[in-house]
Amino acid sequence: MTVPVFKDVDVASLIDDRPIGALQIRVFILCALVALLDGVDSQAIGVAGPLIAAQLKMPMGAFAPAFSAGLFGAAIGALAFGPVADRVGRKPMLVFATGMFGVFTCLTALADSFSVLVIYRFIAGLGLGGAIPCFVTLSAEYAPKHQRARLVSLLWAGYPAGNAVGGFMTSYVVTHFQWPMVFYVGGVPSLVVAAMLAVSMPESLRFLASQGRLGAPAERLAIALNPDLAKEQFTLVATRQALTKTKVRLRDLFTEGRAAGTILLWLILYLGFATTTVIILQTPTLLRAGGIALGTTGILVGIYSVFAVCGMAIAGRLVEKFGP
Repeated sequence: MTVPVFKDVDVASLIDDRPIGALQIRVFILCALVALLDGVDSQAIGVAGPLIAAQLKMPMGAFAPAFSAGLFGAAIGALAFGPVADRVGRKPMLVFATGMFGVFTCLTALADSFSVLVIYRFIAGLGLGGAIPCFVTLSAEYAPKHQRARLVSLLWAGYPAGNAVGGFMTSYVVTHFQWPMVFYVGGVPSLVVAAMLAVSMPESLRFLASQGRLGAPAERLAIALNPDLAKEQFTLVATRQALTKTKVRLRDLFTEGRAAGTILLWLILYLGFATTTVIILQTPTLLRAGGIALGTTGILVGIYSVFAVCGMAIAGRLVEKFGP
């Protein structure tokens, strides 16, 4: 009687030491679509805001909470969804977050009062912010180590690219349709992508390894990454994938000489996002007060976002050459 010999296949080596395959390309494309739609849906309120305020007979100063609600929700979602994804999985949380911002972006078009509008924008923001750590982590965990930084940087460019697409698209929509259509053209594709994620997005193999879940589903992912394994008897192992979870406390960012760097990075991110928020969300209102048509302001937001994508590409290349 011949005893079958099982070859050990390390999860990290399977991803890091092989060329990028079809499964990984599918993951990157789906994550990029979420990033793109995140950007499209985030900027919609900026162009539609003056029209909504006019319909509700509100001064724009009083309308400002509708802008802030989505951003506040996004901040909470980004903080909350990541830890939950570490427990239940990257895929289910990404599907949930994408579906959430798709549904509540569409519902924004049906808001019949300012309070309802603010609630819908807040919940949509939860999904918009919550999707970010999920798609970034999923793409990073399927990227080979030597290409991870470049691929994640390209993925991040999907957000300003979405702002650009959304800016040009809303410019056309507000010129030819009523303002609710702005939210439908962003929300409906998000729901379609959420369905695509549910059907086609695999769970992270590194996540499954970190949970010690190296059974049949993980083996099918391994064969998808390396079809040659279908001809062999193999056992998945995680010798290079830490099975223990390391908890990093917030205060650890301020110990052992990290305080100054932490504060400076936070300040850079704060100022960068604050500037982007003013340009994406407030510029249409400010320029409209100067007599510039909303359709034109949407184009200007799109142009700004195109150059933001160029800036990310240039910065990524400089970081590769000179270091962060």
